[in-house]
Amino acid sequence: MEEGAKVWASGGERLWESGTVKKKTAIGDSFDIEVVLDVGGKQVYTVSGRDEDDSKNLKLRNVAGQSSVIEGHGVADLTSLTYLHEPAILFSLKERYGRNTIYTYTGPILLAVNPFKAVDLYTDKLLKAYKVDGERRSYDPNFVETKPPHVYAIADKAYRNMTTPATEYGQRSQSIMVSGESGAGKTETCKIIMKDGGAMKYLAILGNAAGDDNKLGTIEKRVLKSNPILEAFGNARTVRNDNSSRFGKYIQLLFSDRGKLAGAAIKTFLLEKIRVVKQSKLERNYHIFYIMAAGASPKDRENWELQPAGSYHYMNQSGCYDRRDGVKDIDLHVELQEAFSTMGFDKAAQNDCLGCVASILALGNLEFEEIPGARDDQQQARLKESSLGAMKTAARLLGVSADTLCHCLTAREVTAGTTHVTIFLTPEQSAHARDAMAKALYAATFSWVVAHTNKSIQGDDASAAAAVADGVGGAAVAAAGVNGGAEFNTDKMFIGLLDIFGFEVFAENFYEQFLINYANEVLQQQFNDFVFRQEQEEYRREQLEWTFIHFPDNVDCITLIEKKPNGIIPTLDEQCIIGRATDDRFARELYKKSENNSRFFVSPKMRVDHLFGIKHYAGDVEYDTRGIIEKNRDNLPQEGVDLLMSSEIPFTVLLGAIEANKNEAPKESSPKSTGRRGGGGGRSTIGAKSLGTQFKENLNNLLGVVNLTHPHYVRCIKPNDQLIPARFNYVRIAEQLRNAGVLEVVRVARAGFPVRLGLHEFVERYALLGARVVEAAYRRAVHDAELDQERSVCKALIMAIQAVQSG
Repeated sequence: MEEGAKVWASGGERLWESGTVKKKTAIGDSFDIEVVLDVGGKQVYTVSGRDEDDSKNLKLRNVAGQSSVIEGHGVADLTSLTYLHEPAILFSLKERYGRNTIYTYTGPILLAVNPFKAVDLYTDKLLKAYKVDGERRSYDPNFVETKPPHVYAIADKAYRNMTTPATEYGQRSQSIMVSGESGAGKTETCKIIMKDGGAMKYLAILGNAAGDDNKLGTIEKRVLKSNPILEAFGNARTVRNDNSSRFGKYIQLLFSDRGKLAGAAIKTFLLEKIRVVKQSKLERNYHIFYIMAAGASPKDRENWELQPAGSYHYMNQSGCYDRRDGVKDIDLHVELQEAFSTMGFDKAAQNDCLGCVASILALGNLEFEEIPGARDDQQQARLKESSLGAMKTAARLLGVSADTLCHCLTAREVTAGTTHVTIFLTPEQSAHARDAMAKALYAATFSWVVAHTNKSIQGDDASAAAAVADGVGGAAVAAAGVNGGAEFNTDKMFIGLLDIFGFEVFAENFYEQFLINYANEVLQQQFNDFVFRQEQEEYRREQLEWTFIHFPDNVDCITLIEKKPNGIIPTLDEQCIIGRATDDRFARELYKKSENNSRFFVSPKMRVDHLFGIKHYAGDVEYDTRGIIEKNRDNLPQEGVDLLMSSEIPFTVLLGAIEANKNEAPKESSPKSTGRRGGGGGRSTIGAKSLGTQFKENLNNLLGVVNLTHPHYVRCIKPNDQLIPARFNYVRIAEQLRNAGVLEVVRVARAGFPVRLGLHEFVERYALLGARVVEAAYRRAVHDAELDQERSVCKALIMAIQAVQSG
């Protein structure tokens, strides 16, 4: 880094400011570098001699005279930059975003910056242009991209790879992995891939055989109409996003051997059940509650005894009833009814499903008090008189007696040998039992909705309906005549679309954030493995001699979380088996087992508050253990299951069966893959599976399927927290680049051969170092084979450069 060099210097609201090196002073093994900033002023930075060109605080800019590729709007793939680092990425994204160029490649990743406005990027004309490029790419191995980055290009590559035997990944299923934080545009990106006029239509057109237009239209239409249903039951308003998906999903678009769209299947996981019973300030419960409150017919309103939203405990805790994005719940009710009709939900099924949702609202209004005169050492709960009406409503809608429901929520029946004992619950315990019942009912209803959706979109092949929400209830749902199972479909070629929550860090982080970030660690490791393999293949194709290169690896973090016996999840499961386990006791046991792990941290203050910390690939996160035991147990007491199974309403019985079967050991999973490396431990058959164990198994099954495919990556970026257009918050975007693993990609790229020039570009840049050699090489080269000619010239030039010495 010499005087006059153009640099990025750390500091300021934008994190980095451009400037010019004014003075460089040697001080031992380091240098003091004075930089004149373009915004005004000077700053002196001390850097080591070893890192002067790429120090923590100073980075060389990609400008004329320093780099063959100029950073900014014209950079379609950031890895083409000579100097690849955070400020170059931020500046290039900012320049492109300012021109409504929201898509940018970073190696294998497509970055999508949410414009928060309509952009003219999804026309039929553009669709056809990417189709033409795709056709050329399928038969020309030397094809060079002519169109800018776009989600259409990702969809095209996925389909061409799957159906074209001549390609490197020919006749192999594909996955498109979409991630990002809440509000970054994941849901909208998936809609663009799937919606009419978008890439889903494109994939359908590509996979359509002559004469099958009507059938194809039915499958496509139903896949698209699954969105309003899944969003109604699985999305909610959060602080950051008015339509936040509170679950992950993997959609399989299934194709025949001829590449024809044959059906689809949806698998969901990690539904945020706690939201059903508790919402934070400025957040709402799931959309379906407000949709029903706003749009139910007078007849349904009377049958379900619906009250205004503000009168329900499960809807009024946050004082928030509307959406900020202008979407009206009454309009969503119309859209939901249309989707139900298209997807084949008959009126009886709709009434059963929505009646259960109404019963949950009634359950939430049950309040309990202590029976006067009870023994001092035993607080015995009873239902408050003011809750009698809500109890009758809930019981009627569930098809059980009010007395039986009340007893289920205020007492536990324990049998030990021949001894039978009734244990009465306290008012607080009864409230927990009420919430557990509500969460179980909602989760089972969501599972049923997904299973019914799979039945509708399965196409001709029954095995296409390959998924049931959370991987639970498959046997129960199938037994009830709903065609759904807990396994992925890998018999047909498919393109899988993974829509998953991104890495989360809030002021307070609980078990939900822990599991979400665990999933991101696992997916990041899968991504690292894929990039490493891709790098190896690149070196092989280019015939480069290379030795083992150390790539970023987070297996140790995954081991901390999941490996038996000392991992966080096994330790939590161990505590959950203990009858009198508490959150505090779990925290103390965790400190004892993990405090010497390099990925684990805990301070004296954190010990007092029963917090623990993990050094994730995206940064350090502190987790609160409050409620972690109850959340991890994730089971409805047997009395609750028995109550549901005794209902006079078949749908309620089905929900009880789903809850009862969710913890059964599944069949051998269909993926013929070992899943992933890392982790450990077998599957316990004693007692109910914990939420953590269920989630770990879901991740293993998901990774087993993804590892059978060639993956494509889309990282959605939210440019500001106000959700408004034309505002680019450098700090927030830098956080997301780290959390999305984009900066990990930079590290991977720089770990191998970071400077990659085209043959012609190399000759143009370095010809002056061996002008005579270049001229002679051109004369010797075969003139009718341009690539061979340039390759020959480059080899001669490299030999000439290697002969140069400096003194």
